Amino acid sequence: MLFVIPPCVLSVDERHIHCAPSFRCGNQTDLHYPFWTPEREECGHPDFKVDCSGDFPEFSMFSVKFRILEMNYASRIIRLARMDYLNNLCPQHPDNAIINQQVFSLLQDTELQTFYYDCPVPRINFLPNGYISQLDCEDDIGVQSYFVWSPSHSRNRAILDASCERTVNIPVSRSALKRAESNHSLEALKKALDEGFNLRLNGDCSQCVRSRGACGYNQSLRDFVCYCINEPHAHTCHPEKKSCVTLCHLYPFDGAAGSLGAVMVLVVLIVIWYKRKTPNALTKQSLQALIPLKQYTYSEVKRITKSLAEVVGKGGFGTVYRGKLRDGRMVAVKLLKESKENGEDFINEVASMSKTSHVNIVSLLGFCYDGSKRAIIYEYVENGSLDQFFSSKVQSNKDWRTLYEIALGIARGLEYLHNGCQTRIVHFDIKPQNVLLDGNLCPKVSDFGLAKLCGKRESILSLLDTRGTIVDERHIHCAPSFRCGNQTDLHYPFWTPEREECGHPDFKVDCSGDFPEFSMFSVKFRILEMNYASRIIRLARMDYLNNLCPQHPDNAIINQQVFSLLQDTELQTFYYDCPVPRINFLPNGYISQLDCEDDIGVQSYFVWSPSHSRNRAILDASCERTVNIPVSRSALKRAESNHSLEALKKALDEGFNLRLNGDCSQCVRSRGACGYNQSLRDFVCYCINEPHAHTCHPEKKSCVTLCHLYPFDGAAVAGSLGAVMVLVVLIVIWYKRKTPNALTKQSLQALIPLKQYTYSEVKRITKSLAEVVGKGGFGTVYRGKLRDGRMVAVKLLKESKENGEDFINEVASMSKTSHVNIVSLLGFCYDGSKRAIIYEYVENGSLDQFFSSKVQSNKDWRTLYEIALGIARGLEYLHNGCQTRIVHFDIKPQNVLLDGNLCPKVSDFGLAKLCGKRESILSLLDTRGTIGYIAPEVFSRIYGNVSHKSDVYSYGMLIIEMIGARNTEASQNSESTTSSMYFPEWIYKDLENGNYRKRLGEEITVEEENIVKKMTLVGLWCIQSSPSNRPPMNRVIEMLEGSVQDLQVPPNPVLHLSATQFTESSWLSEENSGYSEV
Repeated sequence: MLFVIPPCVLSVDERHIHCAPSFRCGNQTDLHYPFWTPEREECGHPDFKVDCSGDFPEFSMFSVKFRILEMNYASRIIRLARMDYLNNLCPQHPDNAIINQQVFSLLQDTELQTFYYDCPVPRINFLPNGYISQLDCEDDIGVQSYFVWSPSHSRNRAILDASCERTVNIPVSRSALKRAESNHSLEALKKALDEGFNLRLNGDCSQCVRSRGACGYNQSLRDFVCYCINEPHAHTCHPEKKSCVTLCHLYPFDGAAGSLGAVMVLVVLIVIWYKRKTPNALTKQSLQALIPLKQYTYSEVKRITKSLAEVVGKGGFGTVYRGKLRDGRMVAVKLLKESKENGEDFINEVASMSKTSHVNIVSLLGFCYDGSKRAIIYEYVENGSLDQFFSSKVQSNKDWRTLYEIALGIARGLEYLHNGCQTRIVHFDIKPQNVLLDGNLCPKVSDFGLAKLCGKRESILSLLDTRGTIVDERHIHCAPSFRCGNQTDLHYPFWTPEREECGHPDFKVDCSGDFPEFSMFSVKFRILEMNYASRIIRLARMDYLNNLCPQHPDNAIINQQVFSLLQDTELQTFYYDCPVPRINFLPNGYISQLDCEDDIGVQSYFVWSPSHSRNRAILDASCERTVNIPVSRSALKRAESNHSLEALKKALDEGFNLRLNGDCSQCVRSRGACGYNQSLRDFVCYCINEPHAHTCHPEKKSCVTLCHLYPFDGAAVAGSLGAVMVLVVLIVIWYKRKTPNALTKQSLQALIPLKQYTYSEVKRITKSLAEVVGKGGFGTVYRGKLRDGRMVAVKLLKESKENGEDFINEVASMSKTSHVNIVSLLGFCYDGSKRAIIYEYVENGSLDQFFSSKVQSNKDWRTLYEIALGIARGLEYLHNGCQTRIVHFDIKPQNVLLDGNLCPKVSDFGLAKLCGKRESILSLLDTRGTIGYIAPEVFSRIYGNVSHKSDVYSYGMLIIEMIGARNTEASQNSESTTSSMYFPEWIYKDLENGNYRKRLGEEITVEEENIVKKMTLVGLWCIQSSPSNRPPMNRVIEMLEGSVQDLQVPPNPVLHLSATQFTESSWLSEENSGYSEV
């Protein structure tokens, strides 16, 4: 007897299979989360990519490399060593490392020891106690470097904190350090650093693994994820919810009919449940590919190209190599030559290509700006360049039609650059070498190194070098301090929304209360005091203010590239969710149980300093969550006198001290203004004329300084003027010749246009959803304003079961477009249940508002014709110009917006469908539309198949409405309004009888009459009941741009759908309509 075993309805998540096994790396045989290798990117945290090429696994966090000495997943303890401090106390570029304490937390046996570098010798007078060691670094003249051993007087540390330019905190094992302290030997200190330090892996992954999940990371949500057998979850695989595989195994197929029936019932129930549930996790992951332009490091470029192995061509300014991305896509990598002009060429090419998206323009996928290495990563076009095609045997076998199609494609690409882009682009280097041919011989314009961006109405271009020495506005903007709460003199690293470029991204302050406050990840801090003279800041964690049991205790990542811990500040550990039966403390009274509302069977603790190390080891190994809180050592000592939890609260309320690192003070001393370069993710010093890395280089006088060297004082005017003019000429020559490095790097900031916002940012942008400007198909549209002053429209989607698909449709569709007649997507929000789309604000509202406004009555027919032509160009771009064909499925006046020049822009892609360029028949399920504009084939298969021609029908109805055939005729002909006649038939009868001119009035000119007749004919052709009789959108444009005498009268559109067919009981309504699958 044969049995058909039905497959499990919920497919197994491949990431669970991929990430569950551990992997070997160096001498470690059992690594998994948070570590990952290039082929396991989704299995690890972004900060912990490991290099397995040596004897030990190694990874970098920012610029600091770590070596993994040992990883024990059973105890969740890892032992690391900083590679720049291996047998070395004077690295070339000493810097603080940011250890991600949301992943790893410091153990009590690990403490931070401070190294002091670049300390001015004359300014330091130590108290003589022998606990300060001078490091044998190759310091500059007048500076020295030091290490201070623990027993040293606190005043010595305070002197160094205030004097030295750079302090670096290095984690060290306390037991190893004590051995080194016995004789204060620097060699012993090196050995202590070589032994490494211990961290503890936080509990998220262990919970996931216990629930039979595989640990990973969600890039779009920037959070841990647990890959379960069928779908991802936030922390665990929820044992109370049986997976599909588990359910399948509950009822094995053993030949019994009853068992088979039971399984089939279960399968049906699972299908119903799976269909109805909100696709939350899957939707979030679908957003990961929506920000297409990625920045790569040079090492990634070498990996992609297998160390630049295969040369496929030469571009205008570099060599092109073949490469392969992790997802399997083949790419072309153009590595630019290192030359004086590189900066401008690089910006030209990346800026130009980032603004394009067209089937006849090569697609930009990413770029590299890593030191002097610059590369551009774009799609690989397999048939090479047009000049290679000319000289190949393939060309000789092609007919003239093929050559014509290539020429036409190049023309379409150039026409898009000149007229279709949001910003006009002039290429300036069109030649056979810069035209590539794909597998279908579709041409793609490439190599934008000489391109120039200009305004849409700019017809004459200036090709002179327009660079010069001007005052940098950011210097003027960022130099003054600002008031925030009780602090009157804040500046870098802090910033408010109107000063974003003046601060570090981690330190945006909220000034609405009595104290300045800021958040780092999910943890909020309060600024109690900021002293820029001593560079000391005092902070308090807001969730621990008079509270030891916050609702969601978590480790805070203090950015130690900006602030470093002082010796008076130490990390104290709170232990949460500790299983009661498994802990047997050594009795010494130094453990306090916290009064938290813990779950049954768990408790929370704080351990006072004198407690035995074994107690801490027990808690480290047992508790699910440990949180390290910075505390002032002096305040903690007062609390330790009686081990009072109330005194501990007061110690936390007093805050802790950090020290602002020296970059900003150096910049300010050189008369610069401190800021942050988003593209380089690094500090920048805004100087009077241009930005620099650290200081304004006093040895290089700025233009303003030079002007002050020679004041005009009467008798010496002529000589001084001549001297100044000579100096100015020399400066201009020098400035013109130098490589514009800093400016180039900052020019890259705007090249990744699509940004993800939080819901709180959406509320800030819209001033708490204050101004409603319209209603979209699935949400309300609000007016808003970005930090850079741009006005935006923010579409907040309704919360419904279908939101996930609608949201993905709209964002995915709009992210693939860039055209002057398509509304521009600027960002999106996916924050819990809140979903929003941020796009450009189009000031004249929608076309239906234009119909009913006084503005429309004052506009001539030429204006209406230009609007109709613009909409047609937008649709033609969606159907034929995009890399992926997009069918809109909801073209109507409400979804066409008009800008200040009445240029139309197609919007609202909630119903859009993406399909292949050669896909002519679409399959649709549960799609919605708007009655009056939906093509007849959507209602019934007897009219034909659903395709991009459905948009053509909607466009035709819109055109007829534009010329007033619907509204004007309805208001003037009461007989017609009471009739059930299909309204385009009125238009056709008037056209057939020559009566349409009467409706236009006697004052219409011949040109306007031709425009109206042309629009009428085009509209009637577009609404033919059979899709095969409708022209495609490229033909529609030709008809609109051509002569009216060349247009034939179409057949009468014989569709007749009476109003009675659209009752409330109908399966199709304006709010919820379904399409049959075709």
